[in-house]
Amino acid sequence: FIIQQCKKEKVKRVLDLGCGVGRNLIEFAKHKFEVYGIDLSEKLLEIAKKNASKAKFFKMDMRKLEFPDEFFLIKGV
Repeated sequence: FIIQQCKKEKVKRVLDLGCGVGRNLIEFAKHKFEVYGIDLSEKLLEIAKKNASKAKFFKMDMRKLEFPDEFFLIKGV
């Protein structure tokens, strides 16, 4: 449902807060969204990079976001 709504709204960029191993980003990437994931765990980010190679990942605290871009959809934990 969320992916269909994003397509309808012409969303281009998705940010996943607390992305963990990248499970949700994989699905968004399959549908050609530009995907970003942030997490505090380096181990989970390493796994996420293997699972969703087209995504961009950052070790970052979601309470202190530092992105120059804007996002239409931000998926949280």
